[in-house]
Amino acid sequence: MEKKEKQQKKNKIPRLVSLVLALTLITTCLLSSTLAKYVVTVSGNDSARVAQLKFDGKITTYDELGTELGAAKSLSKDATPAAISLFKTAYKSASTGNPTTVDADSSTFGDGNLVAPGTLGSFKYAFNGETEVSLKIALGITEVNDGNIPIVYEYNGKYYFDKTSIYGEDYSDEVSKGQLYFDLSNGGSTGTRTQITSTNYGGTLADLATAAATNITVDVGTTNDIAIATATAAKTVKWYWPFVAETSSDGTDFTNISDDYDTELGTAFVDSGTVATIELTLTATATQID
Repeated sequence: MEKKEKQQKKNKIPRLVSLVLALTLITTCLLSSTLAKYVVTVSGNDSARVAQLKFDGKITTYDELGTELGAAKSLSKDATPAAISLFKTAYKSASTGNPTTVDADSSTFGDGNLVAPGTLGSFKYAFNGETEVSLKIALGITEVNDGNIPIVYEYNGKYYFDKTSIYGEDYSDEVSKGQLYFDLSNGGSTGTRTQITSTNYGGTLADLATAAATNITVDVGTTNDIAIATATAAKTVKWYWPFVAETSSDGTDFTNISDDYDTELGTAFVDSGTVATIELTLTATATQID
């Protein structure tokens, strides 16, 4: 009897194992059915390239008659500025009255272009290129003026110079009162005095650069296509060495303040072996507008 009962227990174990396996399979199927879901995949794609900029600044220079002194010169992108003819000036012949270009290649006093009282000229900024971003253009005008040569610049009806040191004196008070006068002609003709006042005095060269750069912006356009804008904005600056500079409290009696000063500059080589020089550097910087 005991042996029979043991045998029956042994027979139950495989049955239980089979039952557990069957239940496991059924549960797995039910769970699999419960976790099943729809699967939908969508995607999108885009690409881009870097926006490009091609920018060139050019300077055209002119003599006193507005005659172009050679073709426009591109400004250099290197550390060394490009050579441009800013001071290739014109003088009037005393006998004929015709302008004669003086470009001293060699002389007792040294090489280079010449400036003197009554010389004048002008230069014009121009910009061109292609851009795929909006730009703002800033101008730089810096002067190295050994000897304090009294150069006066004009832009948009205003005159720019250092009123605290021109002709070796501080003429701030005269400017504020309208008592400073320049003859900006090439020959010193009678009746060509320009009165400098607080209204038409523009400031220093730094102020000139700021004024000339006002509102020079370049947009990429507004079309749906990739719009490539052309940057073309010309800015003209004039320069003068006044033929005569004077002060007057009443606009009638004038006191010359330039002759002795100018003569000292013009005879410096004889007196001391030195010659005053001026160097003007022009820059244009295009910056992307955010």
